[in-house]
Amino acid sequence: MQPDTTNTAAWSGERLRGLLRGGADHDAELGAELHRLRREQIDRPVIFVGAGTCGLGAGAGKVLAAVRAHLAAGGIDADVVETGCIGLCSEEPLLEVQLPGRARTVFSRVKPQDVPGILDAMLAGTVPTAHYLGQHGPQGLRRWDGLAALADHPFFARQTRWVLRNCGLIDPGRIDEALACGGYRGLAKALRTLTPAEVCAEVERSGLRGRGGGGFPTGRKWTFALNTAADQRYMICNADEGDPGAFMDRAVIEGDPHRVLEGWPWPPTRSAPPRPTSTSAPSTRWPSGACARPSPRPRPAACSATTSWAAASTSRWSSRWGPAPSSAARRPR
Repeated sequence: MQPDTTNTAAWSGERLRGLLRGGADHDAELGAELHRLRREQIDRPVIFVGAGTCGLGAGAGKVLAAVRAHLAAGGIDADVVETGCIGLCSEEPLLEVQLPGRARTVFSRVKPQDVPGILDAMLAGTVPTAHYLGQHGPQGLRRWDGLAALADHPFFARQTRWVLRNCGLIDPGRIDEALACGGYRGLAKALRTLTPAEVCAEVERSGLRGRGGGGFPTGRKWTFALNTAADQRYMICNADEGDPGAFMDRAVIEGDPHRVLEGWPWPPTRSAPPRPTSTSAPSTRWPSGACARPSPRPRPAACSATTSWAAASTSRWSSRWGPAPSSAARRPR
């Protein structure tokens, strides 16, 4: 995937400031653009393929090629969008189809040979039951009668998604789609209305903490950085996948890297601004050129603020079973 830069003009100057202030309701032109970017209004079919690591491992690359080949062979005018993982990795590869005015439908465990039948049926106005997984909420769109909603699937029914809300739904390589879905508003608020100490207090009140075992509060780490004298600080995003099969950091970075990028500039400073860097496993797939892969060995700094973005694991645990237990509670007896 390559980042799309064709819509950058729509997010410049007063329009971007109005969006970040939540002023789209008073700008009809901007409101229409937001509906388009959120795909609440489309004028041609959109085909989505889950292209996260789990999807690619299950064969999503071949499914994507089959989609493009079938559209080209039939002269079909449709958009093709690569997304991240929605979290239900066992059902990959996922193929989703949205028609103008209709809810977005999801098909699971799709093979390349299944693509022509699914697309032809959908374009003819019929949802095939084979491989059908669910349909997304209406958002003003007409739902398909008699077919289950994806939100009612046992895996999703008890979840309330925060960090993963946009994963699998947006094109991770397009910042305009992230902005249309509320991205970067928290950063804008922090830079515009909060002091460094207030940012630390807000993060500590949120309960955000590391998921590596100790569960240390992130806001407290940032407070340590604020109160430590240093000429240069480093903010480290720990994107390493140390637990086999966990993919907790990777799910966010692949599906919605803007969540990480928005939080990265927040660490407070009293002197030089923090220099962001990252550590990652060699297999981490950096999406769409959204951020260049940095050196795995940042040079030492006088003060370092670290945090772990294991948000997917946190979301799934807390939404299904309540607050995660402490490391001591998880330790075998």
